[in-house]
Order: sequence, then structure tokens, then C-alpha cells
Amino acid sequence: MGEDGFVNALVLAGRANEGVFREVSNASNEALIDIGGRPMVAYVLQAAQEATTVGRALVVGREDVRPYLPEGVDLIQGGPDVIDNAVLGVRALGSESPVLVLTSDIPLITGPVIDTFVRQCLAKPADLHYPAISREVNERRFPGVKRTYAKLSEGTYTGGNVFLLNPKLVPELAERAKAFVAARKSPAKLAGLLGPAFLVKLLLGSLSMAELESKVSRMFGIRGAVIVSQSPEIGVDVDKLSDLEIVRKVLAG
Repeated sequence: MGEDGFVNALVLAGRANEGVFREVSNASNEALIDIGGRPMVAYVLQAAQEATTVGRALVVGREDVRPYLPEGVDLIQGGPDVIDNAVLGVRALGSESPVLVLTSDIPLITGPVIDTFVRQCLAKPADLHYPAISREVNERRFPGVKRTYAKLSEGTYTGGNVFLLNPKLVPELAERAKAFVAARKSPAKLAGLLGPAFLVKLLLGSLSMAELESKVSRMFGIRGAVIVSQSPEIGVDVDKLSDLEIVRKVLAG
């Protein structure tokens, strides 16, 4: 890991392989699905170790990941809840440095991509940094990849699977995030959390990034910042069979 060590990295690897990938992989954990002869999480951990902006790296997840961890990376056992796992990991890393949270299903990420994102975040002080990648950037780099997009006034964007957090605020963030996750499938509850005017603007594609930042900041009682990234590698997560096929082709060269 790098000499600068501005942030610590937390990799979430707690999802059992019980869904769509069961038919193509007998791995016990989705993080261990084989890509080019290596478990998927190995690519993420290699990127974290190669990033000069990352100090310590930690994995929270299932015990079956332990045999695949590189030297210098520890594991703490988590459960099925991704938010609780993030809290466990942040607590273990301490509150001295910002925490970069990465999911284990973004095997296209690299050390330089992490460094660019971290430096973008550090240049825009906030408590929570979350990425946005334009549709044009995403499809130019990875034609055929299927992503969920939101139309904003500045363009059409998808999110990423890397976040930078102020660890001192994570316990409070976690409780509010759980409330949001619980409400996300109920239009009435979601409207209550976000407000009908915000939802209408979002659905019409007239919401700006500044308004999105402001809403997230008010909802969670923090300073939120959208980071527009030119690195689609942070947004291509493997959650469909078509995603697995694409990343296998990319990593095979």
C-alpha cells in the first residue's frame, strides 16, 4: 500500500452465493467467484494495495474469504447486512483517517482509479463522497454494460460502488441509511423522506447535482458531495450474469 496513506480502505465481502450466480459458480461467496483464475475480491484488494492514497486495508465478510487475503490485509467476520458490516469495519479501522468503502464485486478497479477518486474527494471537503459516472463515459469504455441511470439537469448518470466516509459520523449515518433502505420500495414512504417536489424533479430529469447534494446533506445531517468520475471501473459491479461475462472478457484482454 502507498506511502501517502490518506485514507483506509474497507472492502465488503459478505454476500453468500445464493442468487443468479449459483448456476455458473459453486463458490460459497460471491466475492470468490472465479474471474480469470482468481477470486473476484482479489482484484479489488490488489487495487487497494496498489493505490498510493490508501494506508490500511480491511475486509469485512464471511470467513471463507480469509484464505484468499494477501499479506497485510485483515478480515473481520460480518453478517448478511451490508450497513452493519460497514459499521463494523469502520469501527475496526478507527476514526483517524477517512474510510474508503468498496464492494467486492468491482474487479475492474485499479490502484490509479482509486487514487484519482480519493484525490477528487479530498479536494472537495465533505463527510460523504459518492461518485457519478456519465452514461457516455460508461458506454464508451464498456459497450453493452447494463446500468441503472438517472437523468439530471447536467446529463444522465449512474452511481458507483466506492464511497469515502468520515468515520466519526458512520454510526449516525448507518441508522439513517437503514431508514432509507427500508423505505425505498414504498413510493409513499420514499415521498415522505425525499419530499414530493424532489421526487417530481428527479422523475422529470430536471434535478441538478447541487440539489442532490443538498438533499443528501439535509437527509443525513452531514455534508454530502457528488464526485463526477471519468473512471467507469468504479461503477461496473458484477450483479448480473451479463456483468460477469463482460468483466471476464475485459480482464482476459
